[in-house]
Amino acid sequence: MDANKRLGGTILIWVMVTIMLITMMTSSTGAVNGMRGIELFGIVLALAGAATLSTLAIWVGGRDQDAEERQLSKAKRNRPDRIQRLVNDLSDDEVYQLEDLLLREREDAYRTSER
Repeated sequence: MDANKRLGGTILIWVMVTIMLITMMTSSTGAVNGMRGIELFGIVLALAGAATLSTLAIWVGGRDQDAEERQLSKAKRNRPDRIQRLVNDLSDDEVYQLEDLLLREREDAYRTSER
């Protein structure tokens, strides 16, 4: 996730929290109508905490995703390394089977070219 998307998500979160708080505080009816002081402070604190955790999730979680995207693009650039790792991970029997397959393919190609 790039920085512009993170910034947009952060702005959206805080604008929505602000709208909710303004609506709650100015409403003539509702659950917070009779509340004053510490109760309102607790509600504001809870909403601000939720918004802060959401913002942290966007910014910290985005870093992990960026690192994964960089690793993926790096792996795509280093395809010969990927093939070498694959061959190194083969067992002895699998190596022999692969050699046999390659020899048969070469022989088939040679026979086809002679015709």
